[in-house]
Amino acid sequence: MDSIQLIVTGNMEKLVLHKALGNNFPNIAFWEPIQSQGFTSVDISLIPPDLIGEEREVDELVTALFNEIERRKHADMIIVIDDLETVNFHQPEVVVKYFRGAVNTYMKNHHLTQRVLKKLREDCSFHLLVPMAETYFFL
Repeated sequence: MDSIQLIVTGNMEKLVLHKALGNNFPNIAFWEPIQSQGFTSVDISLIPPDLIGEEREVDELVTALFNEIERRKHADMIIVIDDLETVNFHQPEVVVKYFRGAVNTYMKNHHLTQRVLKKLREDCSFHLLVPMAETYFFL
């Protein structure tokens, strides 16, 4: 059975998203989500592009992704999920670009094996949700 590890940023997603998805995709094992720090609560376009020597909220989420990839036994697919907060509704592409930049920075600053890079390229993705809490009850 294929498996998916979710990395989420909210309490509700940690508690119920994997169960809701499992109800709709019974042939896939959704592992209990890993919860990490979100980064979309502030206007991403106002964050200075290079905070030298400072850890950004996005870096914690990216680190959680790479920690999961580097585990000896990891899921077939790893999906990182953050909410697209209202302050960023008009610029989802900016949020995605910011996350991608944080991934690239992590890759530059760490010695990564070909196995890790292949897993990142082929089996990992980042998704933005604009959830209404009650939708989880109907999935």
